[in-house]
Formats: sequence, structure tokens, C-alpha cells
Amino acid sequence: MRVLGSTMLTLQAVVLLLALPVATSVNGVSAGRAWVYFAGAALLCLAAVGVVTKSAGKVLGWVAQVATAALGLLVPWLLVLAAVFAALWWGALRLSAKVAAADAARADADDAG
Repeated sequence: MRVLGSTMLTLQAVVLLLALPVATSVNGVSAGRAWVYFAGAALLCLAAVGVVTKSAGKVLGWVAQVATAALGLLVPWLLVLAAVFAALWWGALRLSAKVAAADAARADADDAG
């Protein structure tokens, strides 16, 4: 989870920062408002990276997905990317759970054998 989740959330933060000028120049969002919303969501993603292996990191990751989807109201094409990032986040969580279960089964087999 650490590598996959961290990479995905970092990439999401970069995309949010790249959407900032689009929001101001194309969609007419004021610069101050765009900085608060988009940079704030990017910082949320980076905060989730810091605690991605803990349960708080999983919650922050989902909050970042919701924030990205909400910003789709200001920049409509961001809704598509929000769906992609949410699917990647869900997949990262699911994959990490499977890996943890496999590691536990392997540890049990090593202890038994």
C-alpha cells in the first residue's frame, strides 16, 4: 500500500495543481479561491501520503477523492479524473488487503511447518 498509494496520491496532487490555472483562466474562478481549493486539496493528498499505511491515511485518501470530485464542479473535466483516481485508490486499498492476507497466510504456514 505504501508505494502504490503514495504514488497515486502524489500524482493526484500534481494533477490538482495543474488544474489550478485551468480553473482561473478557462473557467473564470478567482485566483484566490482557486489557490485555496486546489492547493488545499493537493495538500490533503500529500498529508494522506504521510500516513498512508495507517487507518488515518486511508480515511484521508477517501477525503481527498471526495475533494477532487467536488472540485469537478469548478473544472468539469476534473470529474473524469476524480473517477479514475477514486478507482485507483479503491484498487490500492483492495490490493493491499489481499497482500496482507497472503503475507499472514504465508507466516502461518511457516510457523506450522
